[in-house]
Amino acid sequence: CSGATFPATRVPRTGSIGPSVRSPFPWRSSVRSHEASIQPSSARTGSQSPSSSSPLSPVRVRLAVETGGRLPEALEVAAYYLVCESLANVGKYAQAASATVEVSRASSQVIIEVTDDGIGGADEERGGGLRGIADRVEALDGRLQVWSPVGGGTRIRAEIPCAP
Repeated sequence: CSGATFPATRVPRTGSIGPSVRSPFPWRSSVRSHEASIQPSSARTGSQSPSSSSPLSPVRVRLAVETGGRLPEALEVAAYYLVCESLANVGKYAQAASATVEVSRASSQVIIEVTDDGIGGADEERGGGLRGIADRVEALDGRLQVWSPVGGGTRIRAEIPCAP
């Protein structure tokens, strides 16, 4: 995925996508296939993917990844869940029209940023999802910062050490 930039797309919000549910949207299988191709292998070992029980988001998302190659698996898994939880929060609470996910490698650290143009007001201390993200980042000796002024969108930035 190094150097990949994917165009923003709008996906309609619908119900849960489970293996026993027939979808009137034939493109869903290709979305699931793409999700599996970018998901860390350890996240695919369960009976269903982490996002398979949640609805797709109506929010346009721009993705930019510049890591210069694969990252250590623990870091990939942390980044994957950070992005999933952040985008779930955007879809549930932010009332945003768009979001951006940027992953980059700068010397000895990986930087993961998720921003949205929503209503802001996210609180790391009150939100269990944000606390879980912070715990995952801190477990890798990283640092999580959250900026979310009311009315000003949200920006989540994780800096996680990674040997060059």
